[in-house]
Amino acid sequence: MGCHSLEQSLIARPSARLSSGEFAMSTRSSSKALSNKQSGCGGGCVIYFVFGIFTLVGAVNSYVMLFQPMTKFLAVQSWEETPCEITKSELDRFGDELSAHVEYAYTFEGKEYRCAQLRYHGHPNFDIIKSDVTDWEKRLQEGNQTVCYVDSDKPRQAVLIRDFPLEMLFGLIPLGFLGIGIGGLLIGPRMLKGAETSKRASTAWPSDADPATASERNDFVARIQSQISGGMETWIPEGQTGPQELKSNSSPLLTFLGVVLFACIWNGIVSIFVMEVISDWQAGNGSWGMTLFMTPFLLVGIGGVLAAIYYFLALFNPKVQMFVSSPSLMMGETLQAKWVLRGRLSGISDFKVKLIGEEWCQYRRGTNTYTDTSTFYYVIAVATSDPYEIESGEVEIVIPTDTMHSFDASNNKIKWTLEVHGDIKLWPDVKNKFPLVILPARAQK
Repeated sequence: MGCHSLEQSLIARPSARLSSGEFAMSTRSSSKALSNKQSGCGGGCVIYFVFGIFTLVGAVNSYVMLFQPMTKFLAVQSWEETPCEITKSELDRFGDELSAHVEYAYTFEGKEYRCAQLRYHGHPNFDIIKSDVTDWEKRLQEGNQTVCYVDSDKPRQAVLIRDFPLEMLFGLIPLGFLGIGIGGLLIGPRMLKGAETSKRASTAWPSDADPATASERNDFVARIQSQISGGMETWIPEGQTGPQELKSNSSPLLTFLGVVLFACIWNGIVSIFVMEVISDWQAGNGSWGMTLFMTPFLLVGIGGVLAAIYYFLALFNPKVQMFVSSPSLMMGETLQAKWVLRGRLSGISDFKVKLIGEEWCQYRRGTNTYTDTSTFYYVIAVATSDPYEIESGEVEIVIPTDTMHSFDASNNKIKWTLEVHGDIKLWPDVKNKFPLVILPARAQK
């Protein structure tokens, strides 16, 4: 049986802008307070390791597949054109392809040389010609007089054909890895440093010299202590009492890296076949069937690149910090939520904080397994376009009593989240989901 849904909606006005004192106390009052400890190199090591691999792989493959062949190609263009004679020719034609093993003789600066190299990037014993096949079949007959291109510094080196090899375009693929690696090494540490600075700033203890700050902080602490003294602590798991900062269940950086990895692998494989299709069309024997077959794969690759660009831009969105009176509340109790956005906020035109309850279930119908997700509770707790209220604020949300508490089983789950959504025109939106634990209501005596 599938999931069912029961949708509810509510809009509440946000309260006045939250002072830094309240946020400082909210983090310091927790029995599991935010920690400023630095363990090892943390996220910095991960960033350097991941992007270092991208840089190394990209650099090595770019040199082997692009820079080295390109240097050789440009050098061959300056080799001297020299008359030569085909002394041996073994040609086998298969449709629009010509397999050729050719030897030729030429005289350079008074000395006679023999060579079997058809193209500088081909096999030393044979080569495959796909363009102008008929012309080359006539030109490479044994005894024909033609021209070759000789390296004046090393006269023993010569070629008959010095065209641009399309396979050299594959060398552009490692450039993507190299660009991602270098960009990540330059931007990643700065973003990490900015996040750490933001966190330290949010947990800094304010001066008690400011009466207004001290008063606001004391009022907040009094409200939280009043809730705890009312018996809340008996319903909350050990170590989960008191104000805490919630952690988002998604990482923009990891999402970006995952999409980039998919795009690179997918496009790396697909590009091999795409280049083959392009080569066939250039040779005049292109197939519409193969072209249409490859089109969906190409579109998926383009979508992967666009998705990577989208998530890369999302890395520069404002960072959201969410504080709650407790990450675990009973049904019917009041959740106090406070948020802080750090970064460029001028682009956010609409800001919402939502409380969402979702049911996830997996079930079988016949021999098939289905998975459904249904939203059974939906509350817009904050809706504002005021820049000051977007930057920071607080709201109280009553946890409904006529719904379902958090639940986690193999085939059924009830998930509660606080979602922050900031709408930015012509840019990826700010989206963060913070998981909550909703406990069953206290039994009535």
